[in-house]
Amino acid sequence: MSDNGNGKKKILLVEDDEIVRKFIKEILTPHGFEVLLAENGAEGKSIFLEKRKGIDLIISDVKMPGGISGIDLVKEIRKIDPEAIIVLVSGDLDPKEAEKIKVPLILKPFNNKKFVETIKHFIGGKARELTA
Repeated sequence: MSDNGNGKKKILLVEDDEIVRKFIKEILTPHGFEVLLAENGAEGKSIFLEKRKGIDLIISDVKMPGGISGIDLVKEIRKIDPEAIIVLVSGDLDPKEAEKIKVPLILKPFNNKKFVETIKHFIGGKARELTA
């Protein structure tokens, strides 16, 4: 994990809904996270390729326009970096689908405090041990 020179852990947030993207950034930033934003899977993959050494965790929505879903993004990123810590966020994904690709799932809507605590836990390297 990196501290990005400023002591902050860096999260890549991939979410097509602008309101949700801003909301998640607003609840994570006060807890010491630097949040990079991507509007879709293709942009998320591009940012990951460019800055992957500095990204500590990826949070991705599942259903997004543009041809790369959150599940597709997980598969693409895992080809590049099998150790990448990825968390999916969805309002309607069957948890069994996330289990198939061995990725934790946080269901929307979520409690803000619990969401932040869960992300802190995952960024601490525990994401492979849990499904939310």
